[in-house]
Amino acid sequence: MAIGVTAVLQLTLALLGYALSMFLPRDFLVDARSLAVVAVVALGELTLTAGVDAFGGALYAWLHARQRPISMHPGALGGALVGAASRFVSELVSFFFNLVILAMFSSRVSPAEGQGADLWLLSLLSSIFAFFWSPFIGLLLGGLGGAIAGLILGRSNSVRDI
Repeated sequence: MAIGVTAVLQLTLALLGYALSMFLPRDFLVDARSLAVVAVVALGELTLTAGVDAFGGALYAWLHARQRPISMHPGALGGALVGAASRFVSELVSFFFNLVILAMFSSRVSPAEGQGADLWLLSLLSSIFAFFWSPFIGLLLGGLGGAIAGLILGRSNSVRDI
């Protein structure tokens, strides 16, 4: 359940990013100011997805703690698996969305400008890079969220037992 919730939240953030990019004017990415806006939006999305990974790990620990006592180690392991699996699923779906968006953007670029092939190559390489590194990042952040939640929930269980 934690994998599904985390993957849906990550896909929602990705879809919001794609929706924003669909409404960009054709000549938006030509000056430094517009590139700075894109960088700030990307940094915000990165921060939110990192929070979602940690939340997924904490959600796993909380769900696990409802069935039996949990400590930091099982919380970290389960959270890491949730983070990696949800990132893998969301990146897989996101890859296909990226191809659709790329096709829409390449139709905006005229062949005379010579940017169509560069746009395809850059987008494909960044998607492949994200597909392989994103689960690793989810593994780390989900494990961190699960470890922290497991530590907190484990302490609250031990206090209740006294």
